[in-house]
Amino acid sequence: GHAQYRGHSFSKHGPPGQQITCIYMITCRPPPTIIWKKNGQTIVTGDDFQIAGTYQGRRLDLINVKKNIHEDTYTCEAENSQNGGHPLVFTTTLTVKGM
Repeated sequence: GHAQYRGHSFSKHGPPGQQITCIYMITCRPPPTIIWKKNGQTIVTGDDFQIAGTYQGRRLDLINVKKNIHEDTYTCEAENSQNGGHPLVFTTTLTVKGM
């Protein structure tokens, strides 16, 4: 009953004003609870971020990317009853080019 997962760390570079999508491909049973964090703070859907319900929380959209808002380190934590207290953590760094 070990978790089966596919995850990788990557860096994204994008121009300001576009939308960037991050998807954490992880497969485990039972399906994990996914928490996205930006610089250690839990991300909630709002004007600048959207967490799609269609991917069981795996997909994070950064909307209308702005350097001063979105450039940061992001982590995605996946936890289920098999790995309780020891979530699988995926980290990505976003660099926004230009202004």
